[in-house]
Amino acid sequence: MFIMKTYQLLNGRKLRQGRSKAVVFFLVLSLLSVTSISLMPKVSADEDDSMIEGVPYVWQRLDGLSGFASLTSILKYYGADVDLDRVLDLSGAGWGMMYIRSDPDWIFHLSVFDPQSQIEDYKALVDSLGFEMTFYSLFGGSPYPGVKSQTLSNWDDAWGMLTSKIDSNDPVLLSLDPTVLPSEQYDILRLFGVTGATQGVVAIGYDKNGVTIIDPGIGIWDNESYGPPSNGEGIYAIPIATFQEAWQNRYFFAFTFSQIGEGEDLVSAIIERAYDKLSPGENLTGIYPSIYDPIYGWSLGYKFYRDFADDMQPNNFKTMMTSWLNYLDNDIPSLISITKSIPSGLVWVVTLSKNLLDYCATDLAEVLNSLPEYKGGAPVELNSAISSLEPLTDDYLLKNPYPLIVRRSKNTTIDRAFIKFSEALESGADISSAVDSIESDLVMLSTDLSNVSSHFKNAIDMLPYHLKVISAYDSPQGSGWYVPGTNVTFSVETPVGMIVQQVFRNWSGDSNATTPTATIVMDDHRTVVAEWRTDYTHLLIYTRFYITAAIIVAAAVFMAVVYLARRKPTL
Repeated sequence: MFIMKTYQLLNGRKLRQGRSKAVVFFLVLSLLSVTSISLMPKVSADEDDSMIEGVPYVWQRLDGLSGFASLTSILKYYGADVDLDRVLDLSGAGWGMMYIRSDPDWIFHLSVFDPQSQIEDYKALVDSLGFEMTFYSLFGGSPYPGVKSQTLSNWDDAWGMLTSKIDSNDPVLLSLDPTVLPSEQYDILRLFGVTGATQGVVAIGYDKNGVTIIDPGIGIWDNESYGPPSNGEGIYAIPIATFQEAWQNRYFFAFTFSQIGEGEDLVSAIIERAYDKLSPGENLTGIYPSIYDPIYGWSLGYKFYRDFADDMQPNNFKTMMTSWLNYLDNDIPSLISITKSIPSGLVWVVTLSKNLLDYCATDLAEVLNSLPEYKGGAPVELNSAISSLEPLTDDYLLKNPYPLIVRRSKNTTIDRAFIKFSEALESGADISSAVDSIESDLVMLSTDLSNVSSHFKNAIDMLPYHLKVISAYDSPQGSGWYVPGTNVTFSVETPVGMIVQQVFRNWSGDSNATTPTATIVMDDHRTVVAEWRTDYTHLLIYTRFYITAAIIVAAAVFMAVVYLARRKPTL
């Protein structure tokens, strides 16, 4: 569910121009009215019912993961060996952090809450597993390069697609408006009149009265009994009219999946995805959509925490607060209100990030520890990064959908710095004096953030490189995953064969060595190919030997025959 899509400074004030196309696109979607489309469902009274059996329930654990939990259910149903940790790791969703610092905007964001990044993460996941994804919506058009799309122009189109897929035993991932769903889970959304939220669910059945869905979010907002539903509450039927409203409010967003191939080597895919997400290119192309404009100030991966740490340095913080006050037309009470409200939302984002990182790091460590040649410390560094986040986080916030109003201890380094700053302003201090009074708190906060960034950077530098040793003959040795900088030995046995032999000639690819045993420095992924030549020497030797032997044998037989003929008695 996307309750906290971003935490944004100066809520309700006009943002600067230059938004990315994706942000504009989804803002437009949120403003479009759907009242022109009839809310009266058209379902014939004699419609057959249909139910897909065997789709497993996967609990989403945290706010924001409903789509990934639903996708996990569908992939498991199709036979993929995945769980939620593997899906978050392989898709890269759990590694995705975004920090926007462009005066006067100050936004903290996770890719699980960004529609464009989420679809890109879906695509990376299903591609690696050999699946193809189709995106459906009221507006049509592909939301990301390479994703198939189909327009659902009205309710009849949407209902026809849904029922035909269920009839074919293909579950459908849907985006529904949770404020319309009947579960008590969403009463708090209705209480506060929330609009624009979305919940990912799996549609598995229908009849003339309703649609049966798997809802992975039941239990995530229950402080007393937080946990997955144990009595089947996560699978329930929704009346047709209610279902239509919930889906139509989300513009008939849906995804279907079909297997089209064997998929990629999952070890390679997991390692590459972690590397790309934690260490994105400066130009923000490739793993992240190129629509993210670098000029706007996106910081991703380990740079998320590095740039956040830089802004919390006392001098930089002073400059930033001065900029905010100027934007607020020197309205001190407004600045006090803003700095008081920041901690809970910011701590919520960082806490969620920590938990997502923990899920991914656990899965990645399992993969890395299964590689016999890899002896690197990436898992240790990742765990150290997550531990370094502890002073910045408050897990209590994860069980409350409104972190800005929840009562909690507020004892993180983020809380202490911002609350003390706002208190200093309230006591009459100017910005410079207020920052000076919290200098030690800012230094501590900046240090915590820098430690997180450093551990992530160290982990990136320790992620393994792969050596692939290819040979048409023999059993080449040396293939595997190695710590960066390792000197690795690779080899083939030569010659191969008895009569017509294959003799090693040289290596090609990333090595031009001429000896059958050679070494290479693993400063990147490497591939070496053994080149061979055919040697007929032994064939010629054996041929000469057999010809000579045949002549000798023939001569011996001839002489024996002549000898016996001469000794034959006369009659």
